[in-house]
Amino acid sequence: MEKPLKELKRVRLTTGVISTATLERTKDGTDYKLIVRKSTKLSPPGADLPQDAGPIELELKSANTGSELTSQAKELVSYFFKRFHKVEKSYPTSKAINQAISLISNHGVDQARYVVDFAHIAAQDTGFKIETFGGIMDYTSRAVADYDKHQKARQTQTAIDACSFCNRAGFVSLRILKDGKWSHSSAKCTHDVEQMRAVAENQGYQIV
Repeated sequence: MEKPLKELKRVRLTTGVISTATLERTKDGTDYKLIVRKSTKLSPPGADLPQDAGPIELELKSANTGSELTSQAKELVSYFFKRFHKVEKSYPTSKAINQAISLISNHGVDQARYVVDFAHIAAQDTGFKIETFGGIMDYTSRAVADYDKHQKARQTQTAIDACSFCNRAGFVSLRILKDGKWSHSSAKCTHDVEQMRAVAENQGYQIV
Protein backbone atom coordinates (compact mmCIF):
# COMPACT_ATOMS: atom_id res chain seq x y z
CA MET A 1 0.00 0.00 0.00
CA GLU A 2 2.97 2.34 0.48
CA LYS A 3 3.47 3.09 -3.23
CA PRO A 4 -0.21 3.86 -3.99
CA LEU A 5 -0.35 6.14 -0.93
CA LYS A 6 2.74 8.05 -2.13
CA GLU A 7 1.13 8.47 -5.54
CA LEU A 8 -1.79 10.27 -3.89
CA LYS A 9 0.56 13.03 -2.72
CA ARG A 10 0.16 16.25 -4.73
CA VAL A 11 -2.96 14.95 -6.47
CA ARG A 12 -4.97 18.02 -7.35
CA LEU A 13 -8.41 18.56 -5.85
CA THR A 14 -10.94 21.24 -6.65
CA THR A 15 -9.94 23.16 -3.51
CA GLY A 16 -6.23 22.37 -3.22
CA VAL A 17 -3.81 19.48 -3.29
CA ILE A 18 -3.30 16.30 -1.22
CA SER A 19 -0.26 16.81 1.01
CA THR A 20 -0.18 13.43 2.78
CA ALA A 21 -2.11 10.16 2.74
CA THR A 22 -1.78 7.50 5.43
CA LEU A 23 -3.63 4.31 6.26
CA GLU A 24 -4.68 3.67 9.88
CA ARG A 25 -6.75 1.04 11.66
CA THR A 26 -10.23 1.98 12.88
CA LYS A 27 -10.84 2.13 16.65
CA ASP A 28 -12.45 -1.31 16.73
CA GLY A 29 -9.49 -2.77 14.82
CA THR A 30 -11.67 -4.51 12.22
CA ASP A 31 -11.09 -2.18 9.25
CA TYR A 32 -8.89 0.61 7.98
CA LYS A 33 -9.41 4.31 7.34
CA LEU A 34 -7.57 6.55 4.92
CA ILE A 35 -6.33 9.79 6.48
CA VAL A 36 -5.87 12.43 3.77
CA ARG A 37 -4.43 15.85 4.54
CA LYS A 38 -5.30 18.55 2.08
CA SER A 39 -3.38 21.77 1.50
CA THR A 40 -5.45 24.80 0.65
CA LYS A 41 -3.37 25.97 -2.32
CA LEU A 42 -1.39 24.39 -5.14
CA SER A 43 2.41 24.60 -5.06
CA PRO A 44 4.95 24.23 -7.86
CA PRO A 45 6.94 20.95 -7.85
CA GLY A 46 9.90 21.12 -5.45
CA ALA A 47 8.38 23.90 -3.34
CA ASP A 48 7.31 23.46 0.27
CA LEU A 49 3.70 22.44 0.61
CA PRO A 50 1.39 25.23 1.80
CA GLN A 51 -0.45 25.23 5.12
CA ASP A 52 -2.28 22.04 6.05
CA ALA A 53 -6.08 22.36 5.87
CA GLY A 54 -6.66 19.46 8.27
CA PRO A 55 -7.26 15.73 7.91
CA ILE A 56 -10.06 14.08 5.97
CA GLU A 57 -10.95 10.58 7.22
CA LEU A 58 -12.28 7.99 4.81
CA GLU A 59 -13.22 4.67 6.38
CA LEU A 60 -12.46 1.67 4.22
CA LYS A 61 -14.78 -1.27 4.63
CA SER A 62 -13.15 -4.57 3.71
CA ALA A 63 -14.68 -6.75 1.03
CA ASN A 64 -14.88 -9.61 3.55
CA THR A 65 -17.10 -7.51 5.84
CA GLY A 66 -19.50 -6.76 3.00
CA SER A 67 -19.66 -10.34 1.75
CA GLU A 68 -20.25 -11.67 5.27
CA LEU A 69 -23.12 -9.24 5.80
CA THR A 70 -24.65 -10.22 2.46
CA SER A 71 -24.40 -13.92 3.37
CA GLN A 72 -26.08 -13.24 6.71
CA ALA A 73 -28.82 -11.30 4.92
CA LYS A 74 -29.44 -14.14 2.47
CA GLU A 75 -29.64 -16.61 5.35
CA LEU A 76 -32.14 -14.36 7.12
CA VAL A 77 -34.35 -14.12 4.04
CA SER A 78 -34.15 -17.91 3.64
CA TYR A 79 -35.16 -18.29 7.26
CA PHE A 80 -38.15 -16.02 6.59
CA PHE A 81 -39.34 -18.26 3.74
CA LYS A 82 -38.95 -21.36 5.90
CA ARG A 83 -40.98 -19.83 8.72
CA PHE A 84 -43.71 -18.18 6.68
CA HIS A 85 -44.00 -20.38 3.59
CA LYS A 86 -42.33 -23.66 4.62
CA VAL A 87 -40.00 -23.34 1.64
CA GLU A 88 -36.59 -24.96 2.04
CA LYS A 89 -35.04 -23.39 -1.05
CA SER A 90 -35.71 -19.75 -1.89
CA TYR A 91 -34.43 -17.20 -4.37
CA PRO A 92 -34.29 -13.86 -2.53
CA THR A 93 -34.62 -10.67 -4.54
CA SER A 94 -32.08 -7.85 -4.24
CA LYS A 95 -34.76 -5.78 -2.50
CA ALA A 96 -35.26 -8.45 0.17
CA ILE A 97 -31.50 -8.83 0.66
CA ASN A 98 -31.08 -5.07 1.08
CA GLN A 99 -33.90 -4.99 3.61
CA ALA A 100 -32.27 -7.85 5.51
CA ILE A 101 -28.90 -6.07 5.41
CA SER A 102 -30.52 -2.97 6.88
CA LEU A 103 -32.19 -5.02 9.63
CA ILE A 104 -28.97 -6.83 10.56
CA SER A 105 -26.87 -3.65 10.41
CA ASN A 106 -29.22 -1.87 12.81
CA HIS A 107 -30.01 -4.68 15.24
CA GLY A 108 -27.57 -7.57 14.75
CA VAL A 109 -28.19 -11.11 13.54
CA ASP A 110 -29.89 -12.43 16.70
CA GLN A 111 -32.41 -9.59 16.94
CA ALA A 112 -33.05 -9.68 13.19
CA ARG A 113 -33.91 -13.37 13.44
CA TYR A 114 -36.12 -12.59 16.43
CA VAL A 115 -37.99 -10.03 14.31
CA VAL A 116 -38.85 -12.80 11.84
CA ASP A 117 -40.11 -15.06 14.65
CA PHE A 118 -42.04 -12.25 16.32
CA ALA A 119 -43.68 -11.21 13.04
CA HIS A 120 -44.64 -14.82 12.31
CA ILE A 121 -46.43 -15.22 15.65
CA ALA A 122 -48.05 -11.76 15.48
CA ALA A 123 -49.28 -12.34 11.92
CA GLN A 124 -50.86 -15.65 12.93
CA ASP A 125 -52.63 -14.00 15.84
CA THR A 126 -54.13 -11.31 13.61
CA GLY A 127 -54.68 -13.47 10.53
CA PHE A 128 -52.51 -11.13 8.46
CA LYS A 129 -50.72 -12.84 5.58
CA ILE A 130 -47.13 -11.74 4.98
CA GLU A 131 -45.94 -12.72 1.51
CA THR A 132 -42.59 -10.94 1.20
CA PHE A 133 -39.68 -10.26 3.54
CA GLY A 134 -40.53 -6.56 3.56
CA GLY A 135 -43.78 -7.40 5.33
CA ILE A 136 -41.96 -8.10 8.60
CA MET A 137 -40.28 -4.69 8.74
CA ASP A 138 -43.35 -3.05 10.32
CA TYR A 139 -42.94 -5.38 13.31
CA THR A 140 -39.31 -4.36 13.98
CA SER A 141 -39.89 -1.85 16.81
CA ARG A 142 -42.23 -4.13 18.76
CA ALA A 143 -40.01 -7.16 18.16
CA VAL A 144 -36.85 -5.41 19.36
CA ALA A 145 -38.64 -4.12 22.48
CA ASP A 146 -39.92 -7.64 23.21
CA TYR A 147 -36.43 -9.08 22.63
CA ASP A 148 -34.88 -6.61 25.07
CA LYS A 149 -37.54 -7.39 27.67
CA HIS A 150 -36.87 -11.12 27.43
CA GLN A 151 -33.12 -10.57 27.49
CA LYS A 152 -33.43 -8.53 30.68
CA ALA A 153 -35.63 -11.21 32.23
CA ARG A 154 -33.07 -13.90 31.34
CA GLN A 155 -30.24 -11.85 32.82
CA THR A 156 -32.23 -11.30 36.01
CA GLN A 157 -32.99 -15.01 36.32
CA THR A 158 -29.35 -15.91 35.68
CA ALA A 159 -28.29 -13.58 38.52
CA ILE A 160 -30.91 -15.13 40.84
CA ASP A 161 -29.80 -18.68 39.99
CA ALA A 162 -26.18 -17.76 40.71
CA CYS A 163 -27.02 -16.11 44.06
CA SER A 164 -27.02 -18.29 47.18
CA PHE A 165 -28.49 -15.51 49.30
CA CYS A 166 -32.01 -15.02 47.90
CA ASN A 167 -34.91 -17.34 47.12
CA ARG A 168 -35.94 -18.42 43.61
CA ALA A 169 -38.08 -15.31 43.25
CA GLY A 170 -35.08 -13.08 43.92
CA PHE A 171 -36.16 -11.92 47.39
CA VAL A 172 -34.54 -12.02 50.83
CA SER A 173 -36.63 -12.73 53.97
CA LEU A 174 -36.29 -10.17 56.78
CA ARG A 175 -37.57 -9.78 60.28
CA ILE A 176 -37.58 -6.95 62.80
CA LEU A 177 -38.48 -6.93 66.49
CA LYS A 178 -41.30 -4.52 67.32
CA ASP A 179 -42.95 -4.31 70.74
CA GLY A 180 -41.54 -7.69 71.66
CA LYS A 181 -42.91 -9.37 68.54
CA TRP A 182 -41.19 -10.34 65.30
CA SER A 183 -42.51 -8.66 62.17
CA HIS A 184 -41.60 -10.42 58.92
CA SER A 185 -41.11 -8.90 55.48
CA SER A 186 -39.01 -9.37 52.35
CA ALA A 187 -36.82 -7.26 50.09
CA LYS A 188 -35.60 -7.63 46.52
CA CYS A 189 -32.08 -9.03 46.50
CA THR A 190 -29.26 -7.02 44.94
CA HIS A 191 -27.07 -10.16 44.95
CA ASP A 192 -24.46 -8.23 46.92
CA VAL A 193 -24.40 -10.07 50.26
CA GLU A 194 -22.32 -7.56 52.19
CA GLN A 195 -24.40 -4.64 50.99
CA MET A 196 -27.67 -6.39 51.83
CA ARG A 197 -26.46 -7.25 55.35
CA ALA A 198 -25.24 -3.70 55.98
CA VAL A 199 -28.51 -2.10 54.82
CA ALA A 200 -30.62 -4.56 56.85
CA GLU A 201 -28.62 -4.05 60.03
CA ASN A 202 -28.65 -0.28 59.58
CA GLN A 203 -32.46 -0.35 59.52
CA GLY A 204 -32.74 -2.79 62.43
CA TYR A 205 -33.64 -5.87 60.37
CA GLN A 206 -32.29 -9.39 60.54
CA ILE A 207 -31.93 -11.53 57.45
CA VAL A 208 -33.49 -14.96 57.98
